[in-house]
Amino acid sequence: MARPLVGIFLLAAALRVGFALWAPGVPLSDGRFYHMHALVLLDTGHYLNGDGSPGIRWMPGWPAFLAALYQLFGESPRTGMLACALLDAGTAMLTAALGMRLFGRAVGLGAGLLYALWPGVVFYAGTLFTEPAFNLLWVATLVLLSFGRDDTRRLAPELGAGLCFGLAAYVKSEPLALAPALLFAIWRLCPRPSAFARRSAALLLVTAALVAPWTLRNWLVFGRFIPTSASGGVVVHLANQPGATGGQDFKLQRELSRRYRGDSLAETTIRRNDVGWSEARRFVREHPGEAAITALRKLRLTYGGDAQAIRTIRGTGKPEAWHLSRESYRRLADLANRWWWPALALAAIGLTTLRRWPRGAGALLLGPLLTFFALHLVFLGGQRFHFPEVPLLALLGGHGIQQLAALARRARPTQPSSTSTREGQPSSTSKRST
Repeated sequence: MARPLVGIFLLAAALRVGFALWAPGVPLSDGRFYHMHALVLLDTGHYLNGDGSPGIRWMPGWPAFLAALYQLFGESPRTGMLACALLDAGTAMLTAALGMRLFGRAVGLGAGLLYALWPGVVFYAGTLFTEPAFNLLWVATLVLLSFGRDDTRRLAPELGAGLCFGLAAYVKSEPLALAPALLFAIWRLCPRPSAFARRSAALLLVTAALVAPWTLRNWLVFGRFIPTSASGGVVVHLANQPGATGGQDFKLQRELSRRYRGDSLAETTIRRNDVGWSEARRFVREHPGEAAITALRKLRLTYGGDAQAIRTIRGTGKPEAWHLSRESYRRLADLANRWWWPALALAAIGLTTLRRWPRGAGALLLGPLLTFFALHLVFLGGQRFHFPEVPLLALLGGHGIQQLAALARRARPTQPSSTSTREGQPSSTSKRST
């Protein structure tokens, strides 16, 4: 079992490291801010914004990891990109391991290969985005929870899952919204009430223990309860207001920052977070029809392609200011998008095998997928935001490959048996019968 997993890791690592070395190596979009936070951490030892105010817009896990890498290997963004490549190669291996545990060798290897080769995923190795680190911890959480179907009293898998889940929350705060789906998966994997209580408590207590120091820090610094980051209200406001496109709107973002500007970046972020939640709720309450249409736009933006990473690497502005040539960008974007739709089709085919899945496997895969889908209806739409779903889609795709292979075997004409006779000549058995 170990050798094919190592092979998938090496294949994924080769593709991602090669791309990270080829890519321009310039942090863009959110990657610039993560890079800046990491440099400030190195200089001051504190998680601060560029103006010296305490950081609260993003969780500190990824900048802290980058700062540690920069301390060891130098402050080049390329260092972080190579780390992204290796972390995501680990996710390919874990995706295969999860599939092998739940569904068998064929589905697991198919899923691992799909994820390893997925162009839109490979291209994230050329960014400094949090997605590769998040996916590694997220899929590790699912792998550990899959051991819950082994009906023992040991809580090590759930304790380990809580550790990975809590660390994932330090990279992106979305995992906390996935907690109900994970609890439901634990119930389906091990439905006895006593076992469910022990296992779910282990998961939640370890996660809470990890997140609590950050929440306490926010209380001491800001004098208020901010459990994770203050970015939720910012993005939900951008996505839910009259005239909203459902996606990122930089002009509107600058306008809102001016409107709710405080004495520091931290205060501005917190004000926008507070106002954002209340304004978004009011928009949905007062304009339900427009809110529904905007939600559909978010889904179109999120699932309409898979070229976000290469678009980020390319840069913005006029083509002469891009970091990639027009031809390179066009070919790589086309590759990512042309892979995306057949991969979704494979996942849809794989979903038809749901009735044959072992107990709890459906909850472990489909519960998180439905949760992510619901989050897309609330927050900003964009192709970047379906990234955490790709390992789950690859697992469905592994089933799709197996299903198509089975159909091909059944459609193949059968070979004549050894007792068959030449055309037009009866067999000896036929003669005797006659």
